[in-house]
Amino acid sequence: MRKNKFNEILLLTVFLLNLIISTNSVLFAEETKITSKKIEEYNKRLQSLLEPKIQPYESEGKNDPFIPFIKQQPRVLEADDKRPQVCENPIECLDVGQLQIVSIVTFGSGKRIAMVQDATTQGYVLLEGMRVGYREGRVKTINPDGLVISETGKDILGNQVKTEKILLIHPEGR
Repeated sequence: MRKNKFNEILLLTVFLLNLIISTNSVLFAEETKITSKKIEEYNKRLQSLLEPKIQPYESEGKNDPFIPFIKQQPRVLEADDKRPQVCENPIECLDVGQLQIVSIVTFGSGKRIAMVQDATTQGYVLLEGMRVGYREGRVKTINPDGLVISETGKDILGNQVKTEKILLIHPEGR
């Protein structure tokens, strides 16, 4: 649009200059006045093209570009949601997937403990039956090659689902 307007202005100015030169008049002399109707028409068109045009914005019926498409609503805790509001231990605030087993120690009596770390390399000691993760996870068993954590949660439909996550001490050796 601006390019077409610029081209039209350029053509009109070239036409006016050619007309003035062709009539053998001096360019900047006040005495020479060209009173042709075509020149007056072109001058009016040129002035109308050079005038700034302000077009008001009508926002009625249009989407606001600054409002996000997806509206997030805060999660409302249900009465049967037993998740603690404040974690008793720091390990209860983590996701089980963030944990990595560092070592498993077996005592002479057969009892085992697992040493794990989170993504920030903060270390924790886990015993069987301890709470882990924010989905009410509990350490079910500690084996020589890993541990099993049992979690309860809800699926997409809101049904209670019990899942077991297995953490291996060497996950690449599955």
